Amino acid sequence: MVIPCYKNDEFLGEALESVLAQTCRLVDIVVIDDGSPEPLTCPWVGKVPSLNWIRTSNRGLGSARNTGLRAAKTEFVAFLDADDFWEPNKLELQQELLDRYPAAVACYTRCIASDGFFAFGPFPDPKLDRDSLAAMLWNAQFFPPSSVLVRREVALRVGGFREGLVNGEDLDMWFRLFTEGEIYGVDKELTWYRVHDKQITNNDIRKIRGAKEARREILRLHSDRLVRGGISPRQLWHAYRSEILGVYFKRRFESARPMLWDYLKDHPTDWRIAIYLVLTLLPARWVAFFRGRIG
Repeated sequence: MVIPCYKNDEFLGEALESVLAQTCRLVDIVVIDDGSPEPLTCPWVGKVPSLNWIRTSNRGLGSARNTGLRAAKTEFVAFLDADDFWEPNKLELQQELLDRYPAAVACYTRCIASDGFFAFGPFPDPKLDRDSLAAMLWNAQFFPPSSVLVRREVALRVGGFREGLVNGEDLDMWFRLFTEGEIYGVDKELTWYRVHDKQITNNDIRKIRGAKEARREILRLHSDRLVRGGISPRQLWHAYRSEILGVYFKRRFESARPMLWDYLKDHPTDWRIAIYLVLTLLPARWVAFFRGRIG
């Protein structure tokens, strides 16, 4: 299993404890310090035989996960972000599912709702066909990488995570896995996904606009799958548009403004986006006046 880290190891101990508490046998644990300015430390290095600690230059999350993927020696590989953790039977139940369904190349779990943690969802039929699942993920990702277990051979065959992306490398990876087989779900809450101020997901522009390049590449290679999943060819960019408007309607105009402008440059006939962009430049009382008048 693979744990990428960068700068902050505040929660790493909790993540590792949850790995060591798994009810299935672990062959190796690969932790990648992705070029933190100050090298991270771990008191368990040298004391846990299965722990492989690797420090690299800073190349980003996709590269760190790929380093761990190549270093792993197991049939299945799980990805755990250093600020998340698992229930003890998480990997056992996922391995059982992949053993039971040879057509599945990966599987995810549900996440647990609690203070400081995000549950994701809503969750579909855990055996949803890959085209329908692709369309759902395109509109809203309902599971994080920390919940996923993948067949290592397949992950390497599709090239691992795409490197160099600011965000969206996980969505890109799931679509490439779809070319090899199904992604199923374990219908249980087994992953704790932590929410905190240092996450990329707390930066609207970095999160949404950063994933634009991933979406562009997915559309170039897999738009036919999305159409089969029920998305009209004319609406393939609507998911990205909706994410931007989600920021706008929360009145986070400083973040929404550059993203609206960027979207309008690509879609100059979208007059609603043009109006929303103009409204972000108006005084707050004017925005309040127009609220509800533009649907």
